[in-house]
Amino acid sequence: MTPDDQWERLRENYGAFRALWRDTDVSWTGRFRDPLDRVTALPRPGRPDLRIWHGANTSRALVGVGSGGFFAAATSQDAKARFAAAFERRLAYNRRYEHGVLDRLGITTVEDYVTKTAALVGSPQQIVDALCTQYEYFAHDVVHLHVDAEALSPADYRTALELFASEIALVVLRELPNKPIPDWRAPATAAA
Repeated sequence: MTPDDQWERLRENYGAFRALWRDTDVSWTGRFRDPLDRVTALPRPGRPDLRIWHGANTSRALVGVGSGGFFAAATSQDAKARFAAAFERRLAYNRRYEHGVLDRLGITTVEDYVTKTAALVGSPQQIVDALCTQYEYFAHDVVHLHVDAEALSPADYRTALELFASEIALVVLRELPNKPIPDWRAPATAAA
């Protein structure tokens, strides 16, 4: 990516993303990425429109907000046990590339990580409670969920996403207010 093409890349990426969100069997061709041929994103979105928040897209920007990870299982004990491999990878990465910040914060076990960071790891009810607590502090509309697919079995990955869709998202959407999404196709208006 170069400064000269970053905005066009961004526009193209959002176009592909919106097509995948809205439609099934998407065939799409762009200038900056490989074409898509009859692709359907799974699981399917629960609502037809969504608000996209984009933090930055230049090399000078630094965006430091994100999720510490997401993993749901029927019980908190099962979630922590199954998330352990993903945590170990994060800890090794942190020690090698991030100067061992987790060690300095006393975060050396899965239990430490789950209780001392913004990681959403636990039973569906624990994750709902954590999201509601975060909302009390930040009144945010967007949550970034990072599922460590590379460190989970395909079955665990799918189960976590299914639990999110069936037992977590539905409760959070019901419990927390959500601002209406403006029509993204309408031209922006100046503030009065």
